[in-house]
Amino acid sequence: MQLDSTDTDLSIEKTKAQIAQLDAQINSQNGAINVEYAMTDTQEVQTFNQIDQQKAAIASAQATYKNKQIDYNRKLQLLEVGAIAQSDLDDAKMALDVASADLAQQQELLNQLLGGANDNANTQDINLPNASVKPLNLFMGI
Repeated sequence: MQLDSTDTDLSIEKTKAQIAQLDAQINSQNGAINVEYAMTDTQEVQTFNQIDQQKAAIASAQATYKNKQIDYNRKLQLLEVGAIAQSDLDDAKMALDVASADLAQQQELLNQLLGGANDNANTQDINLPNASVKPLNLFMGI
């Protein structure tokens, strides 16, 4: 008596095809994970660059504020001795208030970029929260 192995051979080939399909799905998911990692790294570098730019904007706003403060104090002294009109001091006060508001706005923009992370001297060492990264389902569709 001789057994026909056709059914068994077909079953084995079907199983091999299913294994190959699962391997392809795993490779596809690994590719998607690598793309997500690359995107996350790129976004992080961009955020670090934005943080550095914002720190420069804050330094500029601080310098402007300091200059407006000096100008206001000088004009206050000049007003006290009658060398300038009250309107000149009022203009200096308004410029100081605008500089103060700009500085506060620039600081708030930095706080938003940091997203609650602690700021330190080296931007690359900041541990940014990563709320935008979505976890991948490795077994989706399998």
